[in-house]
Amino acid sequence: MIPGGIPGGVGTIPPIPGSPAIDPTTGLPPINQGGGGAGSPGTTNNIPAPQVQIIITEEMYEEAKRVFIENSKKIRKEAEAGDERQQHNLGVLYTLGYGVPLDHQKAFSWFNQAAKKGLKESQFNVAIALQGGLGTRKDMIVSYKFYILSAAQGMRDAATARDHLAQYLSRDQIETGQRMARGFTLELERRQNLAKRRESEERRMNAIKNGLDPNDVPDSNIGGGNNN
Repeated sequence: MIPGGIPGGVGTIPPIPGSPAIDPTTGLPPINQGGGGAGSPGTTNNIPAPQVQIIITEEMYEEAKRVFIENSKKIRKEAEAGDERQQHNLGVLYTLGYGVPLDHQKAFSWFNQAAKKGLKESQFNVAIALQGGLGTRKDMIVSYKFYILSAAQGMRDAATARDHLAQYLSRDQIETGQRMARGFTLELERRQNLAKRRESEERRMNAIKNGLDPNDVPDSNIGGGNNN
């Protein structure tokens, strides 16, 4: 797997010479470094950079770059079709400028789409972007919300970033972020359960059309989904 990659698609890799430095654990510039790209002025924030030791050889770098470029069209097609992991990966492409123009605004847009579907890697990237103003306007409360959501799913460094940001928020801001995170989780579960019911009903209807007993069609595990 490419260093920093996520299952089901291409993950994050280091930048090419001349492009902004990229944190291989997130696909974004290091969180103590300003962003770049279209419409994104350099900014800084106070979250410490993740303490991760990853050795990248020249061969690994070139192979990862080749895979990114070769798969950029496939990634875009699947992202536009609604695949959240490929939406995340397309955000990474825009962050690095591989196969697409370097554009932090578009990167944020794709990360945000995947984050709203519950993908923890994208939730973490969205939180970083909102805190530092990378491709979007700063919003500390919403950033805190996404750190909470990402940390709740076990995303590495999300809990540390969440707790660090909380030091600079008021009690009301923290409570607002927590309330927003709870509301997000409940709404996501509602949408997931509704989608499962629709899928179950569609299977039953197809069984009837094919002359089968709809009672023999297994139901979805409604309410027991996992957005990881």
